[in-house]
Formats: sequence, C-alpha cells, structure tokens
Amino acid sequence: MEVIKVLDDLYKFNHSIPNVPINFNQFLFLGNEPMLIHTGNHNMAKDLVPKLKEILGEKKLSYIFVSHFEGDECGGIDLILEQYPDAHTICSKTTSMQFNGFGFNYDLLIKNPDDTLEKDVYSLKFISYPSEMHLWEGLIVFDTKRNILFSSDLIINFDNIDEQIINSTIEAEINAITERQIPSPKALEIIKHVLSELPIKYIASGHGPFIKLHK
Repeated sequence: MEVIKVLDDLYKFNHSIPNVPINFNQFLFLGNEPMLIHTGNHNMAKDLVPKLKEILGEKKLSYIFVSHFEGDECGGIDLILEQYPDAHTICSKTTSMQFNGFGFNYDLLIKNPDDTLEKDVYSLKFISYPSEMHLWEGLIVFDTKRNILFSSDLIINFDNIDEQIINSTIEAEINAITERQIPSPKALEIIKHVLSELPIKYIASGHGPFIKLHK
C-alpha cells in the first residue's frame, strides 16, 4: 500500500494486487471531523488501519463514506469500526438496505442526491450514482470547497496504474465514461450532463491516479 498526500488535507491510500490490472484507492479528509472515503476490502483494511492511526493520532474518525455496496468500497468496514466505533457511515438509502440485509447494524447516516454535509475542511454535495450493473442508486461526492469529485467506480483509469497523480481534462474523463460503468444509455447521459455542469478541478477516482484537471 502506498500513502500519498495529494492535497494539504487529503491523503490517498493506494492498493495494488499482483496480476490485477487495476488499483484500489481510499481517501482520508482531515480537519476537525475527519472522513474516510471507502474502506477497501477486508485485507486492504488491515493495512489501512495502522496508517489511519499514524495520520490521525489522537483524533477520532468522524465519518466513513460508502458510495455503493461492494467489497472494495466497504468490505473492511468492520475492521475500521472496531478502531473507530463512533464513526458515522454515510451512504444512500439503497446501500443502507443492503447493509441491513447482511445484518450489519452500523450507525448509518442516509444521504439523498443533492443533500449536503458542511464541515470545517470539506463541504460535500451528494450526487446520484447508478452503480454497477444493477443500477442500484449509490452516491458520489463533490467537495465544493476544493472542487474535488470523488468518483468511485464512475471514472476508472487502467492505463496509469503506476502513476499516482496525472493531468487530464474534464472532457476526456467524462467521454471515457461508457456503458461499461453505467449500463443504461439514459442514465449514462444524465450523469455525464451532471458532471459537465460541475466546476471540477480534481478527480479522486476509486481506481487509478488522482487527476488534476486543466482546460
């Protein structure tokens, strides 16, 4: 696992798996109420916990954001919550139902599309994300203070697996979103339009490098 400080108050944790042509990222927002974005799967979370403790020190983790119910997004949540039992897990209503269906009794904070969360370091707007092949409604997050899009599986970069930070354009990244990520032409068109209307400067992707955008 590599730990990269991509911005003054934002860390990226990058996991790679041998012979798997994709990497897996989690992010940590600092501030008075730190937030972890995704947990990684169970094995990734084992490596992640000591790094969180090192960075946070005596601070508690306030929030864990889960964009959708999948192993690399929340498979390690039990290990994280063992260490930070007071953390609130933020997710969509659909994801909360999936947690409950598996008997997970976490402190869930349900957010709907267009809801916000204002804190000292980050100001988050939640965006509807029709995740995975079943198009269950998940969420992606846009931080309006630094114009960072946390794109989950929506934006994936297979070609830069060894690069931690790259430059790109929003047009290129939006155009790269295909029916492989959103298997519905209508839903794909909607989310591309939503993203094109946002003043995005950075993309914190769930898989691939941290992306700095330029015109």
